[in-house]
Amino acid sequence: MKAIIDTYELKRIIKATKGFVSKNDDRPALQWIRLDFDKETGKVKASALDGFMLSVEFAPLIELDESFYTYIKPYLPIGIKSDYIEISVGNEFCNIVEKAGYYSIRYKQPQIKWLDTDKIVFDLEKEEIVASIYIDNKKLADMLKSIDTNGIQKPTIIEFRGENKPVMLKYGSGTRMLQVISSK
Repeated sequence: MKAIIDTYELKRIIKATKGFVSKNDDRPALQWIRLDFDKETGKVKASALDGFMLSVEFAPLIELDESFYTYIKPYLPIGIKSDYIEISVGNEFCNIVEKAGYYSIRYKQPQIKWLDTDKIVFDLEKEEIVASIYIDNKKLADMLKSIDTNGIQKPTIIEFRGENKPVMLKYGSGTRMLQVISSK
């Protein structure tokens, strides 16, 4: 079982999912990113979850001999020089090899039961959408990063006041506002 993927695409899907990997040592099954390679679509799906959050991201593949899945840790070392990476699975190991031959890593595959992330997403998408807003994702990320938690975990409250009105984020005594691009 072997796939070849563009290095940029692999880095992109790892970056999109690594923040959703559990950091809790009591739940080692959730400390991995699962990669599902689909021969029919020619894509790989990366998914990660920590018990509270879920991230699913897709990327196109350059080559794939058959459908398979594997687990990887949420990083690739700095210094990869090749445009392509080969991912293969066999004998209880996942091998990731840079096509230029400078880098390789091997993961012993964990024996874990993975949640059906497709079903989780599908079931939620069947629910009625009560509101949709469109906001600038960079501005939202900047706004969330501006919250200084000082190591104290409190909820951030997100308030919607109406169509095309700013979204308000409240944390402690602070307030942040972000203009909505549009509403439906």
